[in-house]
Amino acid sequence: MKKINLIIAIAFLTILSAKSFGQLRPIGEPKQHVLSPYVKVANMAVDAKYEKNPCGIAISWLGKVALSFYNKNQKASVYVWNSISDFEKNSSIKIKLVDENGNEETELYNPESLTFMPDETLVVTETSGNETGLVVYKMVNGVYKRQLFNKYRFINLGFNNPRGVIAIDNTHVLLADDDNNQIWKIDITNIDGKDGVVIPKDQRFNNPKAVTTDGKYIAVSFWNGFVNFYDMNYKQVGEPVAINGSPLDLCFGIGGAYVTVLNSSNGNVIKHLFNNGTSFSLSPTIYGAQSNLDTPYGLATNGTTMYISNAGPNKIAKLINSGVLYKMMVPSKKQKDLKLSNGGDKLPL
Repeated sequence: MKKINLIIAIAFLTILSAKSFGQLRPIGEPKQHVLSPYVKVANMAVDAKYEKNPCGIAISWLGKVALSFYNKNQKASVYVWNSISDFEKNSSIKIKLVDENGNEETELYNPESLTFMPDETLVVTETSGNETGLVVYKMVNGVYKRQLFNKYRFINLGFNNPRGVIAIDNTHVLLADDDNNQIWKIDITNIDGKDGVVIPKDQRFNNPKAVTTDGKYIAVSFWNGFVNFYDMNYKQVGEPVAINGSPLDLCFGIGGAYVTVLNSSNGNVIKHLFNNGTSFSLSPTIYGAQSNLDTPYGLATNGTTMYISNAGPNKIAKLINSGVLYKMMVPSKKQKDLKLSNGGDKLPL
């Protein structure tokens, strides 16, 4: 009887110890933190009559979906659908983009990244042409109308080749300034304010391509093979994560962060970076190595499905949540109900 009681006590202490770390830990090598939260890749066709090379993708809190196309014609190269359902069906019913006079938008040059503000305002980075910067559209009478800033159609405070952009509150975005190797914080309602560079140039890291946040951490991808994480005060968290390849877009999803990677030894893929409690590490989980991911660019998630703009074949790939998650990975009901923006990014509450 004493032996049985001793066994029960040991088992209880083992479970208690495991719970103190947030989950039960199996005997042997702990693989639970690298399970694949998203498992199935399927391609979804995109209408490429006028546009090609789908690039940036964003999902708003209310479920709108915006998709940018990286090409050099002057036709408006951003589509906006009212819902994820319309997006998946590639519905011809889209929200129009117009200029400040209400005419069809025809002046976008290579829009790359985009994000929705909490009020559904759409912010787009324009990355080539003589005029580059942030272009802002507000919903007015059922269309997205371009805003003017000091009589200009875009915002540029001195950045060069703006790439990734993500909303961080009701009025501010973070912007990856590629050629200047820095990250800006910008108030899109007051460009004459005091905001500016919040993550300055670091000689170790070149050409930031994307920036994203989940409200607790900020992630930045650098073309020379690193992803860095910061807290919301812009202090670096942990060590830089070396990526085998050239990282592009980022998003936070179930079980950590995800990054599109070109030119890796596995090809062009999606890689998973998991949060071990104090920092982020590269998981051995790789998506797309055995599928048709030709040139994965943008990422977005609504919490259950991750969408990938697959530029090469002009298609959208999607990763479906497998449902096989450990307890510490399962988001709360509150998190599940959130609509996430620009590459799966949960805006601060």
